[in-house]
Amino acid sequence: MSQRPFKTLGIQQIAIGGPSKEKLKTLWVDML
Repeated sequence: MSQRPFKTLGIQQIAIGGPSKEKLKTLWVDML
């Protein structure tokens, strides 16, 4: 896995506040 998705996920996680961590992870896994 490349580091780019992780970086974007981290930024979005901070922007949202953390609660949607699993939701974002599922979204990224589905996209990738």
